[in-house]
Amino acid sequence: GGRLDHTIANMQLLEKYRHDFAHLSLEDGANYARMLPEGRENVSTFEPREGWYFSIFSLSKQCRGVTIKNAAYELEDYTLTRQFPLGVSNEFTKENAAISYDSGALLFVMSRK
Repeated sequence: GGRLDHTIANMQLLEKYRHDFAHLSLEDGANYARMLPEGRENVSTFEPREGWYFSIFSLSKQCRGVTIKNAAYELEDYTLTRQFPLGVSNEFTKENAAISYDSGALLFVMSRK
């Protein structure tokens, strides 16, 4: 319904229950959010969507070993912190975007332009 306080609460619930479900996400037609699985071997891939951006956010103090491939702004073995939103507003390329990380709590968000 557009209330920021409810959105933040729902993001906190995603983080709280991330280990209890294989896949837990929030969607509203213009946005999609989910916690990504921890561990380098757990590569999450996302099909390009024309007219959509994607972002990643550390919900823990740090997410270590963050790697983004097949995106306009790639990262390799980066430590993403919750104090600085370096992962905001990335763009898909023609290939599936691939995201992995070693440790922490990483939130993936897609938003329509």
